[in-house]
Amino acid sequence: MRLFVSFLLIFAFFDLSANEQPIGYPDDAQWVEPETVEVLSYWCVIFGKFYGGNTTPAKVDLSICSNWFLSEHDKAYTNSYVVTTNSGGYFVGTGDKTKKFVVNYTTTWRKAHINPPVSGVHDYGAVSEFSEQVNQCPPDSNPEYTHPHDSDNDGQIDRCYNPDDKLVCYSPHTNLSKNNTDTYCY
Repeated sequence: MRLFVSFLLIFAFFDLSANEQPIGYPDDAQWVEPETVEVLSYWCVIFGKFYGGNTTPAKVDLSICSNWFLSEHDKAYTNSYVVTTNSGGYFVGTGDKTKKFVVNYTTTWRKAHINPPVSGVHDYGAVSEFSEQVNQCPPDSNPEYTHPHDSDNDGQIDRCYNPDDKLVCYSPHTNLSKNNTDTYCY
């Protein structure tokens, strides 16, 4: 009998914890201002083709541009006669907000003994740089305030909360509505 009661208590505990749902922060929860930082992002372009599509190019990190350039380069320079592989690439500044990408490559013939492998470097792609001011959590002065919150729904972080202060509710039955009086919060 004791074993059966113990099993029921353990089952009830797991049932309660499985139904816990974070619902937000209480009105009196402490929060801090987010930190404003400058973030650089880039448009990547290869011969008029933008990463993310020409109608809505994606602003991405420089490493994403680099990986895309290298992948597209090998596809463009490989065919039924040759295989082109790259050993990496690098960016070269050409202007204030633009850079070109240079690929180190090796091309080998699919049929041996036609020609020796050819190695070299050439320009392949370019990026345009964008600088934006964004809010982020946590601010340096309050590293425990990691949870971002947009309080006015403008797409910008307005407050940083400590996740330990999040209000959590649970329901002993999964089919209860949020407004049911059997739902408990702590």
